[in-house]
Amino acid sequence: MVYAVRMHTPIPFFNGIASLLIVFFTGFSVLLQAAPPEPKETLFESFHAVGQELFDPNGEPFLLRGISLQYGDTPDLCRDSFIPIQEVGANAVRILWWESDDNQYGGEKTSIELMMESIHLALDAGLVAIPEFHGATCQGDPALLERIVDRWVELAPHLAHPYYAQHVIINIANEWGHITLAREIYEAAYVTAVQRLREAGYRNLIMIDANHCGQDFRFTVNGASHRILESDPLRNIVFSIHAYNWLWDTREEFDKNVRLLLASELPFVFGEHGSLDYDGVDAAYLQQTSDRYNLGYISWSWRGNGGKSVVLDMSNRYDRSDDLTEYGDLIINGLHGIRNTARPASIFE
Repeated sequence: MVYAVRMHTPIPFFNGIASLLIVFFTGFSVLLQAAPPEPKETLFESFHAVGQELFDPNGEPFLLRGISLQYGDTPDLCRDSFIPIQEVGANAVRILWWESDDNQYGGEKTSIELMMESIHLALDAGLVAIPEFHGATCQGDPALLERIVDRWVELAPHLAHPYYAQHVIINIANEWGHITLAREIYEAAYVTAVQRLREAGYRNLIMIDANHCGQDFRFTVNGASHRILESDPLRNIVFSIHAYNWLWDTREEFDKNVRLLLASELPFVFGEHGSLDYDGVDAAYLQQTSDRYNLGYISWSWRGNGGKSVVLDMSNRYDRSDDLTEYGDLIINGLHGIRNTARPASIFE
């Protein structure tokens, strides 16, 4: 586990795999790391995709109902959001990290200490952790995806452990891929990424976002995603569709796209989605459709959006579950919303 005496600046302190020391410095916090707990005896070593259905490590069906948290932007505020996200009924939290300072959005590189802290805050709240690196959003340069995988490899000595395989789903990169990206490049880049993660020791279920900012499912159904899945020695990948904008903003388009995705026989979830106020996507209809076909979804996001995206904030406060926005009330308390349809993963029982 990771424990912190929290002030402002975490300082890593490691002294052997079994030791746990408490050291105090004025004005600093000391991050203390011990060995992760031993994994439980389970049917699967990780969350697992069988056909188009997800199962938790105990072999129990897992219907993903998650909320994204922009942790890497404001960790001091987001530390207090994990419990409220659990209180509204979510069974997973998708955690934003920044792989470097050199990104188009001005995000500050997330340290290993902060990354592991966010994992443990999620698990302590009884939430499946789904971390993702955000700096290659809507970009088509394979070097950016390679740089993200470098961070996963750097993190492997801390996260690639059987205990975390039972509790963490790895979303490699948020929305890598541009509309002009060739299918062959997308496919080859992700085949290499998956291979490197497996070689680094990750046994987790892997989540891969669709091309073109996560929105264009066509690479998912036209063979590229099949070949990515077949390249994985564990055959354990779920594909993530981000339902925004013109491909998803009418019910007719939505129904047609879902039928094509179902016909692909690939496991998929909605990893993000828009709203009527944001881009014309009917979030309530997405929830209804997800219930109808037993599909998982993750809603963006708890709090921290700016500009046009502020309408996607679900809570007025980071640290409270009882001060929801109108949109948050829809996502959480709607007929097909999170509170009415989510069940915790049995791995936390």
